[in-house]
This record gives sequence, structure tokens and C-alpha cells, in this order.
Amino acid sequence: MCGKLKMLPRGLGKLGALKQLTVRCLDELQETPDLIGLTALDSLKIQYCHKLQSLPRGLGKLGSLKQLTLERLQ
Repeated sequence: MCGKLKMLPRGLGKLGALKQLTVRCLDELQETPDLIGLTALDSLKIQYCHKLQSLPRGLGKLGSLKQLTLERLQ
């Protein structure tokens, strides 16, 4: 039951080789961890997370990021 998840795991930012991350339809998600350690991330999608209070910290420091999709937040 991921739909009740309120926070993504703190260790997510340590997955330096991760290239794509999609966070979708997590109705109760309120916060995300710092993503600054995701140095290989080239695609980030956050969709339909209506209770998300802010964008992830470190977003502006993701040098490999080519695609950012923010859809239906709030």
C-alpha cells in the first residue's frame, strides 16, 4: 500500500547511479529527502502527489538532469 506513504526513504539520495526516478500517485506523500547525491539522475517525474509540501532539496544541483516533470501537484 504505497498510497499511504508519507515520506520517501532518507537513503534515496545515496543512490548515485540512479538515472530515472518517478514518484506518482502517492496521495499522502508530504516530503521527499534531499536528492543532491543523485549525480547520475537524468529524469525526475513527480506526478499526482497532492499533499507534497515542497520540491526536493538539491534539485538545482542535479547536473545530469535533462527532464523534469511536475504534474498535478496540489
